[in-house]
Amino acid sequence: ASLFLFWRSNQAFAIPLGTFVRRTVMPGIIPALVAVGLYLGLLFVPVAGRMTAVVVVLVAGVLYLGLALPLIWRFVLDAGEKDKVRSLMPGRLARKTSE
Repeated sequence: ASLFLFWRSNQAFAIPLGTFVRRTVMPGIIPALVAVGLYLGLLFVPVAGRMTAVVVVLVAGVLYLGLALPLIWRFVLDAGEKDKVRSLMPGRLARKTSE
């Protein structure tokens, strides 16, 4: 039913499929795929105690951000959104003017 609603509303408002996928599907799919990949990779990491678990969670979080953010930057954000992020971020990212 949801797919029909998406199809019909996109047709009614003349929204191309590529635009719909890039603007609505990709922002949800990219973080989910990164999380699934990270989860599958972590299945092979043995955790022997609490401190090891804490380290694994911290490393997993850094890896998640390191993988998800560049993909979101590349495939989801448009030029206006990238400019807004650059204006909010100090340092190297703010000085960068192009991809």
